[in-house]
Amino acid sequence: MKKIKQQIVALPDLLSLELSLVVIIGLVCGMILASGLSLIANFNIVFIPALILAFLSFGFNSFNAVFDKYLDSVNRPKRPIPSNVYSPKEAFVLSLVFFCSAIVLALQFSSSFYLACSAFVLLAVVHSLPPMYLKGVAYIGTLISSFMYGVLPVLAGFVLFLPAELMPLSYLTITFLFALSAISLKDFETYLGDRQYSVRTFPVLFGKKNAVNITTILLILPYALILLLALAGIFSTNAILVSLLGFWALMLSRSFYYDSSKENSKMVLSQAMLLSMLASLFLALILAA
Repeated sequence: MKKIKQQIVALPDLLSLELSLVVIIGLVCGMILASGLSLIANFNIVFIPALILAFLSFGFNSFNAVFDKYLDSVNRPKRPIPSNVYSPKEAFVLSLVFFCSAIVLALQFSSSFYLACSAFVLLAVVHSLPPMYLKGVAYIGTLISSFMYGVLPVLAGFVLFLPAELMPLSYLTITFLFALSAISLKDFETYLGDRQYSVRTFPVLFGKKNAVNITTILLILPYALILLLALAGIFSTNAILVSLLGFWALMLSRSFYYDSSKENSKMVLSQAMLLSMLASLFLALILAA
C-alpha cells in the first residue's frame, strides 16, 4: 500500500504534467486557426483530441524517463525511477498504455490527425530508444523535441478541420521557436548529467557561456519575428500586441543571461513556457478573427 501511495504522488513527475498543457494549448491553437472563433462556442469538441494529445505527452515522458534513468540519477536523483518509486519496467509499460490508448482513440478522427499522432509516437521512440537515441546526437534531439511540442500539436488541431497544406507556415515557425527556446532552457537543468554521459545538448556542444548567449536570443526571437511579420502584412497588425509580450521575454532572457544556474534556469523555463502558451493562443485568436 505504501508503494502505491508513493507511485500516485510521483506520477505527475513521471508524466511531466506541465508538458501535457503545452500540447493541449497547441492543439487548441491549431483548431482555432482552422475553424475560427466558432470553436469557442463549441468547445466540447476539443475534449477527446485534447485527451489524445495529453496521452501522447504522458507516453513520451514516461518512455523517455526509462532510458534517461542514468542521466536523472545525476541531474534529478529524486525523480520516480532513480528513487526506485517506479521501476523502468513499470514506466515502460505505462508509456505503452498511453501510446496505444492515444493511437486507438485517434482512429475515430481524420487520417491526417491520425498521421500526426503516429508521427509523435515514432519521433518519441527514435528520440529516446537505443541504439537510435537521437536525443544524444548534436542538434537532432533538440530539434525533434521542438518539432514534437511546437509543431505536431498545432498541426494535429488544424487538420481536424482543414487540409494540412492550408496551415500557415509562419505560425508554425513561431510555435517551433517557442518550443526550441524552452527545450534549450531545459538543457541547462540537465547539464551535469548530459556532460558526464556525452549527450550533445547546446551547453555540452558549445560550452555553457556560448549556449547562454544562444538561448537568450532564442527567448526573444519569436516575438521579434511576430513584430516583423505584422509590419510586413503577413500577420494582422493586431499581432503587434502579441509581440509586446516580448518585453516579458526580454526580462527573462536578461535574468537567465546573468544567472544560468540550475535553479534560475528552472524558474525562467516555467515563465517562458507560460508566456509562449499565452502568446500562441492570443496570436491564433487574432489570426482567426
